[in-house]
Amino acid sequence: MWGIGTLLFFPHQLLTQVLIVCITLGLAAGAVTTNSTHLPALYAYLISLMLPLILRLMQENSEAHLSLGFLLILFLIVILISGHFLNRIVFQSLLRRFENQLLAQQLVAMNDELEQRVDDRTLQLSRKSEEVALIRDVTILAMGTLAETRDNETGNHIKRTQHYIHALAISLSEHPRFRDFLSKDNIEALYKLAPLHDIGKVGIPDHILLKPGKLTAEEFEIMKQHPTLGGEVLIKAENSLPAPSRFLSLAHEIASGHHEKWDGSGYPIGLKADDIPISARLMALADVYDALISRRVYKEAFSHEVAVDIITKGRGTHFDPDLVNVFLLIQEEFRLIAERYKN
Repeated sequence: MWGIGTLLFFPHQLLTQVLIVCITLGLAAGAVTTNSTHLPALYAYLISLMLPLILRLMQENSEAHLSLGFLLILFLIVILISGHFLNRIVFQSLLRRFENQLLAQQLVAMNDELEQRVDDRTLQLSRKSEEVALIRDVTILAMGTLAETRDNETGNHIKRTQHYIHALAISLSEHPRFRDFLSKDNIEALYKLAPLHDIGKVGIPDHILLKPGKLTAEEFEIMKQHPTLGGEVLIKAENSLPAPSRFLSLAHEIASGHHEKWDGSGYPIGLKADDIPISARLMALADVYDALISRRVYKEAFSHEVAVDIITKGRGTHFDPDLVNVFLLIQEEFRLIAERYKN
C-alpha cells in the first residue's frame, strides 16, 4: 500500500519515493523484530515495498536507474533467501526449545512419579518390617510363655526378668567394660529375648519339672540339661537362615549360658569369668533374684533384703562383681519391679 501510494502521490519525485520506502522498510523490520515468530510477514512487507520501487526505477530510461533496479532485485532475492534460512533457524530453535521444555516437563513428571513410587515402596517396607518385628516379638513371648506354662509356679517370672535385665543393662551401658556391648539395639534385644532363657525346659520330663519337692541328684542332672536344649533349638533356628543372625545369637547366649557362674562352677559347660557372654551374666543375676523372691514347691519366697544379701555374697563367685555393684545401686528398682508384677 505504501509503495502504491508513492507512485500515486509522488509520481515524479523518485527521492521522496525512496525515502518513504526506506522509512516503511524500517517500520516493517521493527514490527518483525518485535514478533520474530512471524517471519513470513517480512516477505510480504519486502515484496510490497520493494517491487513498486524497482518498477519505478525501471521506468527511468537511464543506465544508472537500471543498474540500481537490478541491484535492488538482487538485494530482494538475497533478503528472501536469507529470510528463508533465518526462518528455518528461528523455527528450529523455537521447536528445539519447545521440545526441551516438553522433555523437561516429562522428566519432572517422571521424577515426581519415581519419588512417589520410592516413598510408597519405602512405606510398604517400613510397615512390613514393623509387621515382621511384631510377629517376631509375639513369637518370642509365646515361646517363653509356653515354657512358663510347664512350670506354673513361676507366674509373672517372664515379665519380671525382662524388666530386671533391662534395668541392669541400662545402668551398665556407661560402664567401661560393658558400654561397647550394651548399645541401644542390644539392650532392646536383651529385653525382648529374656523370655527365651528357659525355653529348654520344654524338653524336660514333667515328672522332674513339676516334681512337688526337691530333686534327686539324678533328676537335677536331667534338669541341668535345659540350657543345652534351649541353646540347641536356637542354634538350629539360626542355621536355617541364609545368614547369621545377631538377634538369635544373643538368644542362644542367654538360653545356654544363664546358669554359668563367674568362678566356673556353673553349668552346662562350666564357663568362667569373661568367657561367659555378657548377655548370659545379666540374665543369671536377673533369674536368680527372681527365683529367690518367688515361692517354689521346695521353698518359701525370700524377702527382697535376703535376696540382695545372697546376691551380694555371690559377688566374684556366682556373679560378675561389676554386675553386683550396679545391682546394689539399683536394688530398689528391682524391688519395685517385683512388686508391680508379683504373682
